[in-house]
Amino acid sequence: MPLWSDGESSQDSLLSDFDYGHGLSPRKPIPETTLDAEFTGYDDCDLKCNHDMPMYKFVCFEGENTGRRFLACGCKDEEMCDKVEWVDGPWPPPLQRSLVKLWAMHDEERDSRIHGNVEYATKNYQLTLQKKELEKKNIELHKQVGNALEYVSEITSHDLSGKEREGRARSDIIEGRKEEAEA
Repeated sequence: MPLWSDGESSQDSLLSDFDYGHGLSPRKPIPETTLDAEFTGYDDCDLKCNHDMPMYKFVCFEGENTGRRFLACGCKDEEMCDKVEWVDGPWPPPLQRSLVKLWAMHDEERDSRIHGNVEYATKNYQLTLQKKELEKKNIELHKQVGNALEYVSEITSHDLSGKEREGRARSDIIEGRKEEAEA
């Protein structure tokens, strides 16, 4: 357990109640659960939680206790106390080890998928940046081609107007010579 500079451990920290594996939400004081239609609702036994409320039926869905039924506080997450009464006894040790191994495999696969998703997102982001850069270059090239075509058009029109003037001057000269010859 890491120690903080003031001598308290991370267990004493306000963040010790947070489950770092699943975001920054406060960890429930009871094990993770799953729904089971055959074991749900408030229990009609005399057991009460720390709030002096009837206990609620849950089925554990974490670690070596997966599948074990238990009773716990039925209050909402923020108000839930940590009183837990197990209905089922502990599983045999070989089953507990198997469940722990299955959960470890599950966590490894989940972490691998998360890592794969991060790699995919990173590559996708890089490609998106490259695409935007290429689009900018494409726009710049279009502008350059447009400018070049405009320049060629101007030169061509100047050449044509020059040739037209030259042609008119020639025809004027020819007309003038014809008139002189006729006179």
